[in-house]
Amino acid sequence: MASLARVAVLLGLLIVAESFGLLCRDDPPGTHRRHRAAHFCLLHADFGGMFTILVVRDKGYFWESIPSKTLMTAISCDLVITFTISTLGIPGLIPIPAYFILLALAWYFAFALIVNDMIKVHVFNYLKTNPRN
Repeated sequence: MASLARVAVLLGLLIVAESFGLLCRDDPPGTHRRHRAAHFCLLHADFGGMFTILVVRDKGYFWESIPSKTLMTAISCDLVITFTISTLGIPGLIPIPAYFILLALAWYFAFALIVNDMIKVHVFNYLKTNPRN
């Protein structure tokens, strides 16, 4: 159980650091910093949560086990809804350019499914071979 807590803390710290990296980017044309920050929070919660689910559902690499059809359908619908809300806007959330949404999606895809997943597997393997650490 201690190894699971160590991996969880490490992944949490990585997610926070990755989030600040995307937030520090320049503003898309036609938006203001506070509007982008509101969208960033929506995109961070949505994309970060979706990809984290794929990473934490197994101790191995995420691609070693196929997600259920229900999970993939839910993720696909979530992507479409988030993209639509972000590009069209809703009251209190002005529209942002599609390229910023795609940038955020690519950012979280790269970090969650590649970087965080590899680190998770290596830390689990290290803790398994060195139980006293």
